[in-house]
Amino acid sequence: MATLQLDTENADRDLTSTITVLTDTPDVTIPILCYAVIVLGDGAKDLDGTGGNFELTIQVDGVIFDGSAQIKAVGAGVTRLRWFSVPFPVPANKVVILRVKSPNGADTDVDVTAYLYDASA
Repeated sequence: MATLQLDTENADRDLTSTITVLTDTPDVTIPILCYAVIVLGDGAKDLDGTGGNFELTIQVDGVIFDGSAQIKAVGAGVTRLRWFSVPFPVPANKVVILRVKSPNGADTDVDVTAYLYDASA
């Protein structure tokens, strides 16, 4: 089974509240299995290193996948993070929205790159 990148979005973000980091409507005629990769920090605009519980919310067709955000416990001293989501189904031609939130008040200017992959390609 191959993996196909469907979309990517990059921007400097204020992560102190829940913010959208990617919106995509996969152009497919059948349901697919997707996963997301979120990269926080790029070596110049990084996390502050405090750590804590980061949140990733996956919304598909207006419904939050699994009913709540995925939590990633990050240790102190981590300033860059590559985060793989759990796989999630996407019905044909439905909107996928990825949102991220940091627990740290100092994460106000972080480089964020979000990727959406089709794992069923």
